[in-house]
Amino acid sequence: MTLASLKASFRKKGVSFFILTSKKSVFLFIFANASAQQQKPYNIMNIQNKTIIMAIATFITMLFSCQTDKNEEEAEAVALNFATNYFGCHYIEASHLCTPESEQWIKFVATNVSDSDLAVLNASEATPTYEVTDLSLDNDSNATCTITARNYLMMHDICTKGHIADEGCYKLTLTRQNGKWLVNLDGVPCAEAQSH
Repeated sequence: MTLASLKASFRKKGVSFFILTSKKSVFLFIFANASAQQQKPYNIMNIQNKTIIMAIATFITMLFSCQTDKNEEEAEAVALNFATNYFGCHYIEASHLCTPESEQWIKFVATNVSDSDLAVLNASEATPTYEVTDLSLDNDSNATCTITARNYLMMHDICTKGHIADEGCYKLTLTRQNGKWLVNLDGVPCAEAQSH
């Protein structure tokens, strides 16, 4: 049933409603029109209609809430997969998780990784870990997240050898294109300055 047909069905019964959405919840407000209030207050049909309306309102609220949770889970999975591949120097895999416009930054980093950087990564005994420490959906197609990377290969400049960093935080922007979440880079990912 579409939202338009649901509205039409409620209007036939003398009921009007509107939906208010927020980032994580959907609220459904239902009002009885004046004509519906003129009916007998204890009419059994009136009680059944109210019960049906409340059930539909609950269902719609749960439906929108589940969709938000699913979007967050999908965006988080893409961000973690990107971090794992990017910091693990698997740049081809990382580029598949990016928008086409972002690939230039992945290629730039990939062409500047040296054998000594890879030797540092391969010699490390610490296992790198990545965690999404913050994720917010700006709307259905845009999200921002913070990735905390630990024991990962950090490269500073083109001429400087990379090293294994204890911890770093990276902000990523994600966008939904053709039903898929993708990382949208506007430059080479850089660690945020740590405040002490």
